[in-house]
Amino acid sequence: MTATLQDAVAAARAGDTQQAQLLTFQVLQNDPNNANGWYLMSQLVESEARRTAYLRKTLELDPNHPRAAAEFEALGLEPVAEAAPVLEAAEPPVSIASDEDYAAYSALFETTDARDLEAAPPAAYTREHAIVFDATALTPPTWWQVPGVTPMIMTMDPESSDAYRTTDRRELKLKPGQYKFGTFTFDFPFTVSLDGKVDFAKSLDQCVEGRGTQTLTVRCSRTYPYGGKRDNYYKEAPR
Repeated sequence: MTATLQDAVAAARAGDTQQAQLLTFQVLQNDPNNANGWYLMSQLVESEARRTAYLRKTLELDPNHPRAAAEFEALGLEPVAEAAPVLEAAEPPVSIASDEDYAAYSALFETTDARDLEAAPPAAYTREHAIVFDATALTPPTWWQVPGVTPMIMTMDPESSDAYRTTDRRELKLKPGQYKFGTFTFDFPFTVSLDGKVDFAKSLDQCVEGRGTQTLTVRCSRTYPYGGKRDNYYKEAPR
């Protein structure tokens, strides 16, 4: 599922700052010219340095952004001289500049130091984490992929490709974000948090293990929403 600013706003209002930051960063990965995304990011950081940088980026993209302009001026900074080119957004922009939204965001965070940095996502989003994938319990063995990260299994003959086999545990370097694990018969989404822990839907607990750790263990060759009865190849994890 593609993250939207509505999702990030909802997380911020629920008090989940980390999730709001992650969702906003994903929006900016897909649409780096989203002025509202940069403005929301400015409300989700504690450092005044980063807040200033994100406000500056917002105004480069949208010099008439009402909240960003007012906050930038309140910081006593020089106006942004010219705007950066703006690409057409993939979806209609979300308004986060109302008085209600502004009050909600501003009440959540305080600023600290005073250096102006270049606009960039917080360092936590760029850090790679070692995530171990263990699908050795699958019988018969097969191939697996994490699209965009590993060799694909659907585009060529797996026997002659570099696709990963389930017979081996593999370690991947993944940044925080949303991913998908898949074999030919079973796939599911998972996330890597800012502190490098994996998470996935609770409905997958009969087939997937490792929530809150850095190891994703897959024990099913296919999904089976048919009453929850395990196939005979399912192996119980040692207790």
